[in-house]
Amino acid sequence: MPVRCTTTFFSEIVRQFSDNLSKTANERADTFLGVLDIFGFEFIESKKLVPGKSTNSFEQFCINLCNEKLQNQFVRCVFDNEIAQYTDEGLNLTRDDFSFTPNDKTVHLLQDGRNSVLASLDEVCKLQSNVGPKGDTKFLETLIRKFKDPPEWTVKGKKVPNAFEQVKRNRRGYDGEAFAIRHYAERVIYDVTDWLDKNRDKLTGDQYACISSAESLKGERSLFGFFMEERDPDKKSSSSLGYVFRTSLRSLVDETLDNCHCNFVRCIKPNTLKEPRVWHAHLVLNQLQYTGMLDTLQIRKEGYPSRPTHKVFYEHYKPLFPDTVDHTDMVQRLRARGPQFSEKELIIGRTKVLIRDDTARALEAERTVMMTQWALVLQSVYRGCTYAKEYKTMCQAYRSAQPAVRQLISGTILSRAREERELLEEKLLMDQYLNEKAIEEGLEEEERQKRWLEEEYAWAISDATAVERFANDKALNRKDAKAAYNKGKELFASVSRSMARLETVGDDFDRNVQEEAMLSKGTVKPVSHSVLSRPYKYTFKVSKLHDKRNGSLFVVREC
Repeated sequence: MPVRCTTTFFSEIVRQFSDNLSKTANERADTFLGVLDIFGFEFIESKKLVPGKSTNSFEQFCINLCNEKLQNQFVRCVFDNEIAQYTDEGLNLTRDDFSFTPNDKTVHLLQDGRNSVLASLDEVCKLQSNVGPKGDTKFLETLIRKFKDPPEWTVKGKKVPNAFEQVKRNRRGYDGEAFAIRHYAERVIYDVTDWLDKNRDKLTGDQYACISSAESLKGERSLFGFFMEERDPDKKSSSSLGYVFRTSLRSLVDETLDNCHCNFVRCIKPNTLKEPRVWHAHLVLNQLQYTGMLDTLQIRKEGYPSRPTHKVFYEHYKPLFPDTVDHTDMVQRLRARGPQFSEKELIIGRTKVLIRDDTARALEAERTVMMTQWALVLQSVYRGCTYAKEYKTMCQAYRSAQPAVRQLISGTILSRAREERELLEEKLLMDQYLNEKAIEEGLEEEERQKRWLEEEYAWAISDATAVERFANDKALNRKDAKAAYNKGKELFASVSRSMARLETVGDDFDRNVQEEAMLSKGTVKPVSHSVLSRPYKYTFKVSKLHDKRNGSLFVVREC
């Protein structure tokens, strides 16, 4: 559905609201319902443009034109407000006294007069032959022919670039039929495709027949009653969408807003996440630029941004000159310092003192240094008083608590002395006990050593006696062994003669000798065999001798 239908619907809604809110005819003349819906500056960046897919078209142009016009009105309001304040203070200033360049020529290029972009669009649309891509190309050629030159404008005696710019088609840039406009916020490239069709905004026959034939929409007070007055949609329309838009915009700004006392509220979105305490600096800076706040700051900065009243100025900067009488005396002393505080930089108005930005910064810096010094003095005095008060309180508390403290200290010292005396007595007793115990242990050790010596002496005597006895026994045994040996030889001689007759007795005797040798746990060497010459029963006497030279055991038997 064309934009004209939605525009007419909206206008009818606003009219019916206004009629219902107004009670009398006179009240209708003075009361109206104004709806101003600003979408904001809208464009697609140059590097993201794609011909036929992603472009800045006629819709973006209308939105940005509205923002450009409202920015122009906003700047005029700021200028008027600034100049009004200066006039009230006795200064004769005009807009030419500010170096800021407004966007009047850009607004004139886009909509005002016959020589504008929208007027050229209406001019091309009047020819029915200009349709489709051919008509869009014709429109672009018309814009280039009219607005390409001069490349620079002269505003307030200085050169500024032309707001219109021809976009050359190339592969690196934008490969489409377009032109560029330098708006106050950003340079925007507009594609002219379908501009003529959108500007004509005709209602087709099918759409008209469908809406006007609806029985429920007919009637005097019907919201769509305007269709009863609509004629054949094929007939030539007297106004285009661009003409209606700029006429409505001119009526809104020039006839309504200029006759009102305007107060502006700028809403800044800190982030796109819709979360608290999140700040995106680049996003905020872009919004300040697109809403024209940076231009406002520039205008204020070029004038006298600091405008305190006489009383506020005198009280604020009195630390710099404590002995001054009033603000006039203070300003005279400041001007005596040099050209930084001349009459052009520092002006006394009727109710205010007007100060340039650099001068105000210098005064604030000097005042900050002075206030810092005074703050140090105040801090030292305050701290001295506070500490003196605390010292007096401490002294008083000390004097009041001194007897109790001394008593406590004396009691503590006395109890500690008692404890030390008790500990000393315990130590003396312990030392005495240890000494006695050491003496007893010494005596016991001495007795034990004495006993040990006696035992050693007894053992030594016993060993000596045993050695002597062993020596005597050894000599005696040697004599006995020798005698027994000689006697054995004699016996052997006598026995050998009877050996043949005592073989049986000899075998038994040998077995007895072997058993006795095994029982003796040593080496047995039989010296001889005792043989009886007669077969009688004999009794044998066995003697054992040890030969310590070779460790042999001699067994001697006597019959």
